[in-house]
Amino acid sequence: MRKLPTLMLIAGLSLCGCSSGGGGTEPQITSFTATPASLPTGGGTVTLAWNVTGATSLSINQGVGAVSPATTGSTTASVTAATAFLLSATNAAGTVTATASVCVSGAVSLAVTGPSSYTCGALFEAQFAVTNGSCDTLTVTSIDLVDIVNSGTCSASAPSSYSPTTASVPAGETVTVLNLQTSAFCCTPGPTCSAVCSSTTDVSVATSAGSLTTDAGYTIDLMNCGTICM
Repeated sequence: MRKLPTLMLIAGLSLCGCSSGGGGTEPQITSFTATPASLPTGGGTVTLAWNVTGATSLSINQGVGAVSPATTGSTTASVTAATAFLLSATNAAGTVTATASVCVSGAVSLAVTGPSSYTCGALFEAQFAVTNGSCDTLTVTSIDLVDIVNSGTCSASAPSSYSPTTASVPAGETVTVLNLQTSAFCCTPGPTCSAVCSSTTDVSVATSAGSLTTDAGYTIDLMNCGTICM
């Protein structure tokens, strides 16, 4: 009967021993880089370099696979589109990760949205948007509109050059750089007030990456317009 407390005590000591003990230290990734971090259109080759301590194995996704040595080293990879490489460093204590991203430059384009045609008395409204497919932030400095007269004689009374309402276009984003609204199309008072013309408009946007041009995609038809500008 006196042995029962002793057995209980031994069982308690054994259980405590199973729950104690350290799990070790996970690896530490000091650095993981992709060079160059940006590539021209079409892509190219980048060098992936790492500096790791305490790892027993390393691997990189995007088809690269296991890499060595598990301390400091590098490898190369081909990139054709924007890619995020994930480095996984593993030991008995666990796995840690780090990411290195590569940007591949794409097209920078200009688009105009709004009505497809304007007639006498119609209010003019159009939005001018820039899509920045490059790897750097784009700065827009001016938007110029050039009327191309197809028939008759007419000239715009509104300004032909505008400053952007939003000048900065981050990489990979589309931003409306100008939301333009002007007064209605009308006829300037004179001996005879009748604007007889038809025209289209070309758009040119000056940016830090160069000039972007496009057909505005709308026509202006003021044939026999008798609405007097106020």
